[in-house]
Amino acid sequence: MWDRKGDTLYVECKTVLVSENLSKREVLFLTQAMSDPLGFLTPVLLTAKLLLHEMWACRVVVWDTPLTENVKRKFLKWYNGFEVLNELRIPR
Repeated sequence: MWDRKGDTLYVECKTVLVSENLSKREVLFLTQAMSDPLGFLTPVLLTAKLLLHEMWACRVVVWDTPLTENVKRKFLKWYNGFEVLNELRIPR
């Protein structure tokens, strides 16, 4: 988004509550719901995409089964830190 007063570009990150039994389906939904048409968030979104890759490699994790504690912890650490990006301002 563009702030006319400050002549800066910024990202508006809206997070939703994540269920206790986080699944591969929810991780994919939450990751793909973040729009980044200009590519500013590519380094940040890469972490989530690597976690998705890790889940894909683990054939035990299917769409609606709860994630392992290790993967769940990694994803929640990434996702909960995402709101910090609301403070990011990029001069135009």
